[in-house]
Amino acid sequence: MKSNDECLQKMPKEHRKNIIAYSIIIMSFLILIFSFLGYCLYTGHETFLIKFIQLVVYFLITALSYFAGLQRGKRVMTKAGKSILQDLPHE
Repeated sequence: MKSNDECLQKMPKEHRKNIIAYSIIIMSFLILIFSFLGYCLYTGHETFLIKFIQLVVYFLITALSYFAGLQRGKRVMTKAGKSILQDLPHE
């Protein structure tokens, strides 16, 4: 705990303010999502909720797959079978 306190004391105040701001935004977003889910369950819209969750998961998986594909494109296999990172030319 002491080392954590020392690190926090050495950290710039602006950086801590950014962490707090991001935390507040993320928590607000999560509260909003869970409130929406609770409202849908309370009013009996289970089928809508299932379709909505399927749509959100589909878009998340698509975005993550795209990002993983971009990262995979940066790796090049060498003759020894080891992958190395290589800068791609800018188009």
